[in-house]
Amino acid sequence: MNIYYLAFSAMELRNASALFLQTNIQEHDIDKLGHHCRLYFNVHALFDRVNLTTWTVGHVIPAHTKALYRELGLGLGVNSVQGRESKHLALKQYLEHSVGVTPEKRWEIAFRHEFGHIMWLPSLLPKKSHNLRRDRNHIVTLSDSCCQDCGTHMTTQLENGGTDGTQHERAQILCELCSREIMKEIRQSCEQGTITPRMVEIQSGLNK
Repeated sequence: MNIYYLAFSAMELRNASALFLQTNIQEHDIDKLGHHCRLYFNVHALFDRVNLTTWTVGHVIPAHTKALYRELGLGLGVNSVQGRESKHLALKQYLEHSVGVTPEKRWEIAFRHEFGHIMWLPSLLPKKSHNLRRDRNHIVTLSDSCCQDCGTHMTTQLENGGTDGTQHERAQILCELCSREIMKEIRQSCEQGTITPRMVEIQSGLNK
């Protein structure tokens, strides 16, 4: 049981951090942030316990992000930009590569490493291709589709249209973990803010 709610907690924390760490954020992203933070808080409140960290993520971060956006038009990531401690730690690591050189060359080497770490290396990362291919059966194949919950890359076929010309709604794409009943009940419980009757039955069965 623990592994399931911890997996759900990690997914929601990942989704929330991807939003509250942004410097430039849109208004609709703030609504998504509040949603993910609420689910993160609820899964701990319902299946574990609430501590200062979970309460901060669930309530303080969305409110602070919304207030900062209204005042400055920026996201909570601007605090990380202003932080000096992490910058100093990074510079210290860069300067470790300049041992044995003259003082005039130390900053040149440090900034060279910084450029390589921030600009050059990310530019070499492979870019995923999401090209669509259509076969004779009107099936659109998405080679790198992902689970709609956790983002796990999957190979799946999406139906685009039938022989009668009607459009068929795309089936929800879920990986093996997220498609399990217990994960669906955990999500539904967190959405509702209360444990569902079916989830109570599942917990009772696991405790036997």
